[in-house]
Amino acid sequence: MVMGLPLHPLAVHFAVAVGMVAPVAALVAVLLPRFRTWLGWGLPALAVLGAIVLRLTVSFGDMLEDSDPAYDTPAVDTHSDWGELAGNAGTVLAVAAVLLWLTTSPTARRRWTSRWPSWLTLLAQVATALAAIATLVLTVLAGHTGASAVWGG
Repeated sequence: MVMGLPLHPLAVHFAVAVGMVAPVAALVAVLLPRFRTWLGWGLPALAVLGAIVLRLTVSFGDMLEDSDPAYDTPAVDTHSDWGELAGNAGTVLAVAAVLLWLTTSPTARRRWTSRWPSWLTLLAQVATALAAIATLVLTVLAGHTGASAVWGG
């Protein structure tokens, strides 16, 4: 609780923002190598931050749901399920974004991955794109069902 408000509704806005910016940046980085170079280590850092924030928001939501039997509704259960999936997708995106950086960054390749097989770069790009799309879709679904649970509709 912060000033009488549960943590979940406070954290959810940050989670939605990062949960949208990180996957969009990841998709652009996969499609435009110049952008990937410009972002550098910022992409994996943003994706890891997004995964942490999404996971924390899911935890805060679970605590809120357990705090009052009034939250035991089908709408909240649906929102909780989508939120859990969004958190999982965000975690996969973080791992894929780190792998993408390791396989494409000149600094990382020079230091660590110069002997890795070249197909690993393609795998990292595909995994990052798929995880980014999943994170976007699941974050939107979690947000929509959460808003519907609170405001009706």
